[in-house]
This record gives sequence, structure tokens and C-alpha cells, in this order.
Amino acid sequence: MEREIAYELADDLRSLASLIEINYEELPRELHCNPYSMIWSWSPETMEMGKNGVPKQLAGIMRAGLKHDGCDIKKEYTGNRFKLQLQMPNERIVYEISAQRDEVCTKRVTGTHIVEKDVPPEGEWTTQMVEEDVVEWDCHPLLEVVKDN
Repeated sequence: MEREIAYELADDLRSLASLIEINYEELPRELHCNPYSMIWSWSPETMEMGKNGVPKQLAGIMRAGLKHDGCDIKKEYTGNRFKLQLQMPNERIVYEISAQRDEVCTKRVTGTHIVEKDVPPEGEWTTQMVEEDVVEWDCHPLLEVVKDN
């Protein structure tokens, strides 16, 4: 992130904090703030990092969270997504960063199995038994993914 953009974002967050402090009686009891970023391999900042740009960028974000006092870090690997969550000390702000799972993990097909699946036919939808890959992901702790060899 560029410094100017970071300062603008921080100003907006301070403005939101001021709104909350001044108008707390008007706001719902359960107010949460969830900023979100999506990391893409084709984004300019990721491309500048070269090979393994997505894991490198995620590792940088994780290191920032580790340095920040009281920040709780969670990693979640589900389906085709990887999510990194930085939860602030009071648990009302969670910064979530998401990326394609195959950008930080290696997919291995370990076999196949037969599953029942709705299949689009030439006419009406039907349910058929189809062969589907059995997949495992080799997902190492994120900081190990970006070590230089």
C-alpha cells in the first residue's frame, strides 16, 4: 500500500471512530467493522514481488499482525479459498484477506471416487453417478511457503 493511501484510510477509520464515540447512543449494540482485501496474482503489487508474490504479500501482512500488540491471527483453508484474519484486541474489528487457495498451497489429486451429482443435460437436469477427483492440499505454514531456497 502506498503511504498516501494508508494515511487516507487511517483518517477514514479515525473519522468512523469519532462517529462511533459521539453517536454511540444511536448505534446498534452489535457493531462490527470488517475490512476486506482480496490478493490476486495479477495485481501490480503482487506482480512486482515476482514468483510466489501472493504468499509473499500474505506473509508480509501476517508479520504486521504478529508485530501488532493484541492482534489474533487465524488462517482458514476451505474449498478453493485461503483466508487470513487479523482480529483486533476487542474482537470488534477483523481484517480479512482472501486469496485463491492454489496460490498458497499445492493441490494433489490422490485418487477418484463416485459421487451423485446433478448434471446439466441437453434437455432436463438429471442426477447421475459421476467420477470425481479426491483432492488433498499441501498447505504449509504460510511463512514457510515464502522461504528462499
